[in-house]
Amino acid sequence: MTKTFVIVLLFLTSLTLFSQNIPQIRVIGNAKYLPNESIEKNITDRKGNVCAGLVIQTDLTGLSFNSQNRIVKIKPSSGKTLLYLTPNETAVTIYKTGFIPLEINLKEYGINLESGSVWEIIIAEKLENNFLPVKMSISQDDVVLFIDNKKQDILPIYELNPGKHKIVIQKNGYKILLDTITVSDENFTFNFGLERAVDTNNTMVQDVTSEMVFVEGGSFKMGDEDFGPVHTVTVGDFFIGKYEVTFDEYDKFCKATGRDKPSDNDWERGNHPVINVSWNDAQAYCEWAGGRLPTEAEWEYAARGGKNNNGFSFSGSDFIDDVAWYGDNSNSRTKSVGKKKPNELGIYDMSGNVWEWCSDWFDDGYYGESPDNNPNGPDEGSFRVLRGGSWYDPSYACGNAYRYASKQSKSNNTIGFRIVMEVK
Repeated sequence: MTKTFVIVLLFLTSLTLFSQNIPQIRVIGNAKYLPNESIEKNITDRKGNVCAGLVIQTDLTGLSFNSQNRIVKIKPSSGKTLLYLTPNETAVTIYKTGFIPLEINLKEYGINLESGSVWEIIIAEKLENNFLPVKMSISQDDVVLFIDNKKQDILPIYELNPGKHKIVIQKNGYKILLDTITVSDENFTFNFGLERAVDTNNTMVQDVTSEMVFVEGGSFKMGDEDFGPVHTVTVGDFFIGKYEVTFDEYDKFCKATGRDKPSDNDWERGNHPVINVSWNDAQAYCEWAGGRLPTEAEWEYAARGGKNNNGFSFSGSDFIDDVAWYGDNSNSRTKSVGKKKPNELGIYDMSGNVWEWCSDWFDDGYYGESPDNNPNGPDEGSFRVLRGGSWYDPSYACGNAYRYASKQSKSNNTIGFRIVMEVK
């Protein structure tokens, strides 16, 4: 008797473990009554009663259905199936090859299938690790989507844990959207729409090809022993150009606005960083493109790798040749952007290639009096900040903390810039 009991127990345990490895289907959220939906009144059950409707919404395919009182009609369409059921039906079973059948007790979900009424439930594959299938509908095409600061491919469904998630959506020519969603069994479908960006003259900004990197805000030690005092600064979230603005991008601006194109010194245009641009030129481009120049604090925070800061001397490495074109390796000219290694955030050429304009006025003593949160530089001055060093400079000038400055009207073949966009 004991031996038989043990064998049966082992069999049941094995069966339970086996079933746990078989894919399952689950109902997501609550059922919804659809008062504005109607069904064909000429479809009746065996007793002549007008049927009730149950919409099964899902991305699963290859499904079959059964009910306690026999399904009268099945009407499939894209992403959903309408079941015509006998009024007051109490149970529906959903089958998919290779999955455990899903038995749905309709009363448990508050579904009251009166004649002519229509209800909806959503089903999906039951995911491991408590993930939920989350659907995000974005009204614009060709967007860049970040979920919890990680760039995502555009997919019909995302697997997310229940709880809060940070969403960032960016598209050239549109305001960047920042939102926080709360995912739960009752809250798993989200709709987003972007607004066209406008410049200071309330005209639509132009589409540009700059690829942007999302920088999650945080606190860091700004400065070093040569450019101090070292002080703690906090900056907010922002987007920054993955690359320095190129001639390709800047030439589009010139064509659209009637500006003269800057000289490339016969070093090639295209994917080389734009040079011979003043602070005023850089500021005008950024406004046209719906962005702005980075503050000096934002620039250094991004150069150091933001929250991924590894403490490198240069942007992405302690070995300058890994990440920068500078006086010793540039052959006395700029190089195409993105040819060296990126830093911890995936940003290229923040050390070397060209100096980069920042929005701030320069003041040698500003670090001793700057605010802790989002410093924007002095209110006035004679020079604008430049950061990052260039193809012409010695290695030390390409360090993360090195500061330089110039008249905002000055331009030469060592100076360029990159764009920042606000997170809205």
